[in-house]
Amino acid sequence: MMRVFAAFVALPCLAPPALAQEPDYDDAFTATCLQDAALAQEKVACIGASSLACLQDGGGSYVESYCFGRELAFWDDRLNAVYQTQMAAARADDPLLADRLRDLQRAWIGYRDARCDAVFAAWGEGTGQIPALLECLMRTTAAQTLFLEDGL
Repeated sequence: MMRVFAAFVALPCLAPPALAQEPDYDDAFTATCLQDAALAQEKVACIGASSLACLQDGGGSYVESYCFGRELAFWDDRLNAVYQTQMAAARADDPLLADRLRDLQRAWIGYRDARCDAVFAAWGEGTGQIPALLECLMRTTAAQTLFLEDGL
């Protein structure tokens, strides 16, 4: 799955010749939504906000892949930052918690890969396969990010 993940995350960065310009994507839709959200449930509703705005002009599987891939990068950066912060704090205060947090993240990676690999496979050879994979990765990564940001 990781080879599939790496190959398809890079895909949205490659514009096909027929596309005059990249779709209009902006992390601000998601970032502003998160900033304005007070409750955890409100933050969950922010997942996909930037992708949805990006998709408003329509497009096919390339545009969907581009939009989901860009928001995936937003959530992945945020996940890595919160994980590093929590690991540093746990290592300083409670080494057992640091071990458990590491184990949690490793198990989550396996879950994410299995879940999104199944979504990818369900599309067979269809053109929706790549966008479905990227949307799954984006939504799963976002959910884990919010879980860690909420302090476990």
